Amino acid sequence: MPIIGARTFAQFDDNLGVLDEETLQRLDAVSAVAKGFPHDFMALPMTQGVLSGGTSVRRPV
Repeated sequence: MPIIGARTFAQFDDNLGVLDEETLQRLDAVSAVAKGFPHDFMALPMTQGVLSGGTSVRRPV
């Protein structure tokens, strides 16, 4: 895998354009950061139900 070096965001964006989808997915997986508390707690269905009082919004199809 090539080492990407860029001085500007445009150069960085151009460099990423040559990477295939599988490589980008692998990079996303290894660089993912766990959000931890309170984000994980707030994402729980139980917490969402309590915060919204059981109300949900349905989008028209």
